[in-house]
Amino acid sequence: MARPSHSCGCTHRGAQGWFETDPDQEKNWPAYEAAIRNLAKLRVERYQEQKSANPIELLRQRAEDLAAASTALKQLADAEEPLFNSLDDAQKQLLLRTPATPVSDVKG
Repeated sequence: MARPSHSCGCTHRGAQGWFETDPDQEKNWPAYEAAIRNLAKLRVERYQEQKSANPIELLRQRAEDLAAASTALKQLADAEEPLFNSLDDAQKQLLLRTPATPVSDVKG
């Protein structure tokens, strides 16, 4: 198995450096990384929007943020499923033990 060559600007808490994937598993990484990027982007946007001093507007914005987070989490599950199903037991354990870290190159 070869080390992933992806440079998405994100880490899976270092798992990318340890993960040894085969070519079939490699094809599942781009969708997974895109879903992680999307969640991180939503976090940055939510933080920036919370600077508003209007509590009513903050409540409305939070409701919109929750709906967007719901969609993003479903996309992550859809992207992670084929990757997870293609991994061997040791790789699955590694993935489960290393929660995703927000991407470092998402700027707000």
